[in-house]
Amino acid sequence: MTRIEKLSASLLTAAGIILLISFSLEGFWQWALVFFLAGLLWWYAERQRGWHWASSIGLIVFSAAAAAGYWLGMQLSVMLVVVILALSTWDLDAFTERLAQSDPDESTQVLVRGHVQRLIIVDATAIALAVFSLTVELRFNFVIAFLLGLVMALGLNRLLLRLSQNNQ
Repeated sequence: MTRIEKLSASLLTAAGIILLISFSLEGFWQWALVFFLAGLLWWYAERQRGWHWASSIGLIVFSAAAAAGYWLGMQLSVMLVVVILALSTWDLDAFTERLAQSDPDESTQVLVRGHVQRLIIVDATAIALAVFSLTVELRFNFVIAFLLGLVMALGLNRLLLRLSQNNQ
């Protein structure tokens, strides 16, 4: 098992344990067990059987579990962490699949390191924005909100262009 596969399995385990604990504490232990077993099935299908489509289904199941958890009154911040962990696992699984199709050489380690670093930055940003959005309440009229959304979209476009230029 490579480092990136270990990281992926660790993220998936963390998401599964968080769901298990959250649903169990709320008294939904049957669902807790179902979602934890879904995580095990995701890992088994992806790693042991090579069914790469399983990570997409696992992401959907974990996202639905987090949505159901929030709907049932569980902490939104905890459910957001589950979604971020599941999304990161899905991303690493897809990255591992793409790496397996390429020829291994020295540049592979550089690609892995760069991808994991960007994933950490994206995850940290997602968690920081989630915490910010849950703690701060801002009210804007439609025009201001639209302009802020436009500025964010343009900024994201510039960021993606810069990242794609750096990767070439």
